[in-house]
Amino acid sequence: MGTHVWTNENQTGGAILPENFAQNVDEAFVKVWNQVAGFTIGASGNTAGRSTYDAESTGFVYYDSQAELFYQKQSDTSGDWSDGFKVGTTKDNFSATAAPTATDDSASGYSVGSLWTNVSTEIAYICMDATATAAEWIVIGKKNNYAATTDPGSGDDSGDGYSVGSNWVNTTDDKAFVCLDATASAAVWQEIGAGGRECLTANRTYYLSTTGSDSNDGLSSGSPFLTLDHAFDVIAGLDLKTYTVTVTLANGTYSGATSIGAKWLGGSSVIVESTSGTPGDVTLSHSGNLVTVTVPLDSVLQFRNLTVTNTAGDCFRFESSVNFQYNNVTFGAVGAAHIHIFAAGARVTCAGNYTIIGGGQRHINNTGAGYLRCDNRTVTLTGMPNFSSQFIYMAAASRAICGGMTFLGLATGQRHNITENAICANGGSTTYFPGNSAGVVDNGGLLV
Repeated sequence: MGTHVWTNENQTGGAILPENFAQNVDEAFVKVWNQVAGFTIGASGNTAGRSTYDAESTGFVYYDSQAELFYQKQSDTSGDWSDGFKVGTTKDNFSATAAPTATDDSASGYSVGSLWTNVSTEIAYICMDATATAAEWIVIGKKNNYAATTDPGSGDDSGDGYSVGSNWVNTTDDKAFVCLDATASAAVWQEIGAGGRECLTANRTYYLSTTGSDSNDGLSSGSPFLTLDHAFDVIAGLDLKTYTVTVTLANGTYSGATSIGAKWLGGSSVIVESTSGTPGDVTLSHSGNLVTVTVPLDSVLQFRNLTVTNTAGDCFRFESSVNFQYNNVTFGAVGAAHIHIFAAGARVTCAGNYTIIGGGQRHINNTGAGYLRCDNRTVTLTGMPNFSSQFIYMAAASRAICGGMTFLGLATGQRHNITENAICANGGSTTYFPGNSAGVVDNGGLLV
């Protein structure tokens, strides 16, 4: 009989197939296999005689000697027969040393369901179409390497039997990889991090454009993302290891909120900046909170060389521990505060000089026992912005180091309110911060 047999042992007539062959075998072959494996013929006769057995139970087999076909009851329903099939006519090749081609076809004796094993690469195939000179064979199962002692390289490719989706485990360093491209001599393998994260092996840049699309990969200026929110969704799926991710924005205005609600692993820093390096070339704008961080972040988050503005809520709002830096940022009009430190463990550092061109309720709102450091920086105020509450508000035992700052320009509104055991170190000056009305220090607050 021509019954198909597969085994992981080198038995006579058995195919040496990949260990996950059974899981990956095509449904078409499963049907063929079920039809030919270990049945007993219940009756035989001519074509018309099969109807006599229509009421037989599931699994009953009838051999039509006139058509030379087998039929099997698919259920207990009367007349529910399978399509006719033959047994013993399928040609297989379990000792090939190369992959099948379009000419391994019906003219060569192969038919749909024929199996082929390339023993050199341990890759198995099944024939889906045996048309002469146009045969189609598909891989069933993938070659994997679960006992390697080194990382895979570009030479671990299709020539060695690997294909897209193949797995590789370096048992020495406890690292896992998946094959993204098996092109000969140019294979690409990606390390799989914790939880299936992609592990960076170098610094990475993502690109944004006002004409981009979030369906792009974002990895070049020719295929940029559209939104910063999506860029952070992508970054959240990474293990940065010790590398830096930069999100660079082409000139234009980007409208919409950015919510960082899922964290990435590791990394030196994540930087958001204008491509040109000029703050006026890129504006982030929204009608509510502009950038909100709600999860603890493992590495520095920095915004630089761009403009932020909104009509309601905060520009930067930190609801969880974060190490945030801003540098050469232009702050436009804001509904609430330019920077709102809302959580204990949040650390905000001014890493360079910056500009304020629009007012709001507050420039700084530190209400969550967070930490602010902006000493020895120059702040340029243009157009005399007004802050309806205070320029800086500190409460709930928050801390700030603001000494040595230079303010160029004027603002209107109350200078400061330091309360509820907050401490602001600016040299103790009550006229230090911009504004045209006296500040307040009360309820255990200190200005030192």
